[in-house]
Amino acid sequence: MNTRIGKSLETNLQAASLRAGGFGPGRYRVGGLHRAKAGVSRLCALCLFLLFGLNSCGSVHPWGTYDEAVLHACNNFAETDLGQDLEELGEALVYLDDNDRLPPPGLHAHIGYLHSLTGDNDSARVHFQAEMDLYPEARVFMELCLSKLGGGP
Repeated sequence: MNTRIGKSLETNLQAASLRAGGFGPGRYRVGGLHRAKAGVSRLCALCLFLLFGLNSCGSVHPWGTYDEAVLHACNNFAETDLGQDLEELGEALVYLDDNDRLPPPGLHAHIGYLHSLTGDNDSARVHFQAEMDLYPEARVFMELCLSKLGGGP
């Protein structure tokens, strides 16, 4: 009985293949393989577009050298000139403001932290508050930083 079902299935596949313009069961399988290759090609094209096409869009926030400055300060804290870092980050804020761009997340918090290290707690409070206003998800951490300065939120 299994032989009859197998023969019947093979006959149906051959008939379907002939109706589709093929020449037997081999053509049916090749057509399926062709469709699979076309699907893989489309998937590869989509991946390449996502990889290269969206990469050229750029970042939402202009990071500039902010991340490099933070890394340098963390690795070489003894050699870091806080005044120079504050000046460079302040210039970055002015540039961003002049070009109607939002500062990246953490920039105001980092400037506030540097001000707290220099003892300028009033400026630190201003920047911690600015970070909270721009990025509400940072509120809990910024409130903790404000409490460490001796003034609540």
